[in-house]
Amino acid sequence: QCSQIHSMIVDVFEKQSGGSSLGYGREGRRFSGGGGPSSGGGGGGGAGGPLKADAHRLLARHCSLAEKWDSAFQQYMEAGRKAEQTYNFSEAAKMYEEAIVCQGNMNPSPMRLRSRLLPTLKLGNCLRELARYHEAEAVLSRCLNEAELELSVGNGDEEMHVRALAALATLHQYQSKYDAARRLYERAVPLAREIETEGSSLWLAGNVAGYAEILRKSGNLRKAEGLHREALEIRNRAAEEGSCTDLELAVSYTQLGCTLSGLRRFEEAYKQHRLALQSRIKHLDFSHGLVSESLNYCAETLNAMDRGGDGVPLAIHAVEIRKVVFGSSHPALAHAQSVLAACFHSVGRTHDAKELLEQCLRICEAAFPKNHANLIPNLMNYGRVLRSLKNFREARDIYERAIVVHQLNFNENQKAGQLDKCRTEVYELTRE
Repeated sequence: QCSQIHSMIVDVFEKQSGGSSLGYGREGRRFSGGGGPSSGGGGGGGAGGPLKADAHRLLARHCSLAEKWDSAFQQYMEAGRKAEQTYNFSEAAKMYEEAIVCQGNMNPSPMRLRSRLLPTLKLGNCLRELARYHEAEAVLSRCLNEAELELSVGNGDEEMHVRALAALATLHQYQSKYDAARRLYERAVPLAREIETEGSSLWLAGNVAGYAEILRKSGNLRKAEGLHREALEIRNRAAEEGSCTDLELAVSYTQLGCTLSGLRRFEEAYKQHRLALQSRIKHLDFSHGLVSESLNYCAETLNAMDRGGDGVPLAIHAVEIRKVVFGSSHPALAHAQSVLAACFHSVGRTHDAKELLEQCLRICEAAFPKNHANLIPNLMNYGRVLRSLKNFREARDIYERAIVVHQLNFNENQKAGQLDKCRTEVYELTRE
């Protein structure tokens, strides 16, 4: 009787929605890849219109209780996607876990690799965004192993193989395992080029940009710039054909801007970040996480151009948005705090900068593995502030720690300028 009642509820909903089946089919669907969420969540509910994440979750529950497992799977997948769009990765992970449970109850007829792996792959990506790196690595490694096993017996899906390689590579980037990430992308990108021959493929652009981000993080900025420009060119062609949105272009603007900043071409970088900010403000709520990202990078670049005062209001907005979107213990908030601290320091608010950087480092120490590479710029900012406050011994200790973290994460020729700066600071602070 319980199953019949919930089946009736599902039937009524389907009739009111015009019989359309929202969400994912059994074979999954293709994504452009790279760059993270590119829209601000679902629209309003109602018959025939797009549903919000809560509605998809509720309908999925009714489908499960009605033992309509295929429909429940589709709705949980769509609920997860909508939750990701609003950066609610905790909720999205729960939805993908439920989708995996539904898979186990579905018709035992053979399911293609893409359908089997898609919810597991997306679960791993959500765990990565939640900084649950060990769990994410176990999930994504299992996906890659399964994809490669299927290929070895002639039943594989090359696209899912590329997606599994790229997902694990991105996780290794987050873990500051740059060499491992680079090796995975060096396998993934040639395969993606073979699969996708169209010059306007957003999927290919995402993989090229993902590889470029690994190179940028590991200090190979020239090659990263070339690849990011290639990805932007692909997306521009797609935009001319009407298959790429402003928000997808904003991903390329942001990634290219970060690369140009690393090359100290700050005027060019600021132009790219402004383009991304304009697109995101046009299409998203001002409180959206992607808007905060662009505000943050604009403020950081302004500060590098000796315009820290202009960066302060942008950085303040970025911090406040990220507190709401990500919570008080997420690395994204720590990055925004570090940028705001640098802007404060540039206008003489050194004690405020010190307090922010101490909060930032506490978040990073809790969220990242020990001696993670993302600590280095925050330690350097903190050392700079301590030196200006004449806390010379403490500042020297901070720079010495930054040197240790750098040597644990990079080869001698990687990000050499960062290491040289730390060594110079230690030498000068020792003299002082």
